[in-house]
Order: sequence, then C-alpha cells, then structure tokens
Amino acid sequence: MQYALKRQEMNAPQNRLLACKLVYRLIDCNAKEDALKEFIFNAPDEAVLYCDEISLYNIFHTDSNDFDSLGKAALVFSHFPIYHTYSQQYIKNYLAAIKAYYNKNKDDRGHHTQPSTTGIINIAEAMLRLGELEKAISWICGWNPRKVETKHVYQIFIKLLQYDYYELYEPLLSKKWGSPNKLAIVCAYISLGKEPPKIYIDYLLKLFKRMSKIPENRFSNGQLLLFSEYLMHFRNKRDTVTNLLDKFSVEIKFSSLPSMYDKSEKVKFANALRYCALNHICKEGDISPINFWESKENSNHSQSEDKKKSMTKMVDFLLPIYLFRLTVSVIYYPHFK
Repeated sequence: MQYALKRQEMNAPQNRLLACKLVYRLIDCNAKEDALKEFIFNAPDEAVLYCDEISLYNIFHTDSNDFDSLGKAALVFSHFPIYHTYSQQYIKNYLAAIKAYYNKNKDDRGHHTQPSTTGIINIAEAMLRLGELEKAISWICGWNPRKVETKHVYQIFIKLLQYDYYELYEPLLSKKWGSPNKLAIVCAYISLGKEPPKIYIDYLLKLFKRMSKIPENRFSNGQLLLFSEYLMHFRNKRDTVTNLLDKFSVEIKFSSLPSMYDKSEKVKFANALRYCALNHICKEGDISPINFWESKENSNHSQSEDKKKSMTKMVDFLLPIYLFRLTVSVIYYPHFK
C-alpha cells in the first residue's frame, strides 16, 4: 500500500478517494495508537499532498538533532511559505550536525543516527524550494570521494522527475555540470522511462568517443552500464556500445557468494551480469558461468566447490534474464519511441 501511494497516478483527481481509502486501510493494518502520526512521518512527500499545514506542523516540528527528523522537517516546511523560516533553521541544524558528525573519529560517531542519501536529498530539495539553487548544487556536489556526488545528482533528479517538480529540475538543467554528473542526470531520465535531454546525450557520445579510458574514480559503473543499455536498445548504436565497453571494466569474478541482504553485493553482482550480457550481444562472445568464480587461496576445497556450483546455478538462472532485457521489443517502452 505504501508503494501504491507513492505512485504519481495517485495525485490525479480521480484517484484521491482511492488514496484516502488506502491511507485509512494502512492505518487499520498498523494497529497502534500513533499509527497515523508514524505513517505520515515516514512519508513526508505524500504528507504534503494530503495533509493540512497544522497537522504537518504538529508531526514534523522537532527539537531533535537526529538527521532523519531534521531532513524531513526541512523538506516538509519548505513546501509552505509560512513555514520557510522553520525550514531554513532545520537546514542550518542539519548542516551543523553533519559537520559535528564528520569531525569525530569513526569510533565516536555512534550508529543511532547517521546521514543517509535520502536525508541529503531532502535537504537539497528544501534548499531548491527556498530559492537557494547554488547552495543546493554545492551541497549535493561537495562530497568525497567525488564519485559520491554522481549518486546524489542521480537521486535528486529521480525524485524531482518522479514527482514532476518541473519548477525545480528545469533550473538545475540550465546549470553547468561536470561530465560524470551529466551522465547521472541522463541515467535518472532513463531509469524513469523518460527521454533524456538530447544535448546531454550528444555531449556524452562525443566525450566517450574522445576518451581512451573512462576514469573509474569519477564515473559510476552502474550508470555507464545503464547508458550503454539505452544506447544499444533504444538508439540502435551497437558499434558505439562495443567501443564504449572497451573503455571501462566491471569486476565479474567472485570468491564468495553475493549476499542478497547486502545492497552493495547485490549491485556488484547485477553489474557483472549486465556487463557480460552487453559484451555477449555486442561482441557475440561466449559466456561461461564458471568464469564468475575465483577460489580463495588456502580455502577449504570441498566448501569452495560447493560455492562454485551455487554460483554457476545463479548465473545460469539470472543471465538469460539480463540478455532478455536487452533484446525485448521496444514496444514495451513507449516513452522511448
């Protein structure tokens, strides 16, 4: 039900009654005294669409200094001119908390509250709503390592495009972005089934054509793979993709089975499968599942063989799915016609 309420279609007038029914149904399913407050607090983007200003103030106003509460409060109050002063104060508190957090040694930071990508994006959107465009760009691009900023740029555009906040993302598109961030913006459009800005596509094609090697410390492998898939599937640029694949690499060998509970391991394994699928289709090379496994030195032979068999089964099952993604008819993606 929460995922349904997050869909853009729920904003349509004909779906308002359905949205209200889903809200109350979700409250019934969560039989706690503070169910409504908890539900609204965990969905700030939807709360500003359906809740009145007084209710939002009562729920999101906070004296806490934890990152989650400050980020949500800054975002929600930025939607309402009468609360802009509050939003500005929460942003200041968030920035002060960030500075204090990173000034501590890692062992002293604690784990009960720490900055998250969602919180960082909430603060960036709040800045944009307050008219602080340059400050918002500096905020999302001022992180180390530098490749982290591509994740932030990707996420802010995903959110603004998803909710169709035209007045916020259009000014961002007019600003000067570095090459890795232009790729991140293009990938945000692709991920949502929207046609990326042509000027960005043309720029990236010329850039990658000139490069002999794409620096892995600046460009995201996941975004390079998504851009390659888009070029091949919707732009019919197989030769371009073939050339592009020779300029970056993805680790495909694993010495342990990827955990399905660890997001980074899942992404790494998925990227390996995507990379191999692209290479197979563009270069017509054979793929052997056994190539995904690399035994550790001094590892137990019996256990290693069992894990190798498990890895082979996983690749045998998943790789055809990734190949199908690249060959399925364009008719299923009407936005790219």
